[in-house]
Amino acid sequence: MEEQKENILLEDLKFPKDFKFEKTTNGFKINSTGGEFFPNKLAGPITLSFWLIIIGFAIFGNKYFHEFVNEYLKNIIWYVNHSILYNIMFYCIIFIFFAVIPYCIMLAIKMLTDIDTEYTFSPSGININSKKGKLFISKSNISDIYSKDEEVSTKNGNYTKYCVYLDFRTRFYIPDTNKNVEKVDMFSDSIFTDEKISLFLVQEIKKVFSED
Repeated sequence: MEEQKENILLEDLKFPKDFKFEKTTNGFKINSTGGEFFPNKLAGPITLSFWLIIIGFAIFGNKYFHEFVNEYLKNIIWYVNHSILYNIMFYCIIFIFFAVIPYCIMLAIKMLTDIDTEYTFSPSGININSKKGKLFISKSNISDIYSKDEEVSTKNGNYTKYCVYLDFRTRFYIPDTNKNVEKVDMFSDSIFTDEKISLFLVQEIKKVFSED
C-alpha cells in the first residue's frame, strides 16, 4: 500500500450530513449508510411510484383544478379577472407540487429507506454493522486502499465525486447482494466533492492498519 505524503487534518474537512467520523481507542468509526454492503433496495420502486403520480397530476390536474375553481371559488373572485387569478393560482400550485413537495418527499424517502450502518476500523480489519446484518473485512484480505475520482452526470451538469476503494486479495462475498467482488467503493452513498475527504480516509485507514 503506497504511503500518502500529505498529512490531512480532521479539522480541515467538512463531511456530508449523512457521514460522521469519530476516533476510538484503537482506530476510528464512521456512521453512514449501507452503500454497496447493505444497499437501499426500496428507494427505486418508491421513487418510480411517486413520479408516476406526478405525471398523472400533470396530465389530469389542469382539468380538475379548473373545475374546482369554477365550483368553489366563483363567489369570491368576482372582483378579480378570472383568467388572471386562475393562472396565478394554478401555477403556484404547479410550483409547489413539482418543486417543494417532490423535494420534501425525496428527503423522506431517503430517510426511511437508507440503511444506517456503522463502520469500525481497527488494526485487525473493518467491522460493518447495520440492522440488516454484520460483515467483517480482514486487513489481511485487503491488497490496496486508494482514492479514486469519478465523473457524475446529472441534469444540472457534471461534477467530480471522490471515492475510497478497497481492492481484495481474494473476492469478498456480500450476502445482501449475493455478489463476490474484487473491489468495493467503501462509502458509495456519500458524495465527496472534496478530494481531501477521500484522501483523509485513506490516510486514516492505512494508519490504523499499520498499528500491529
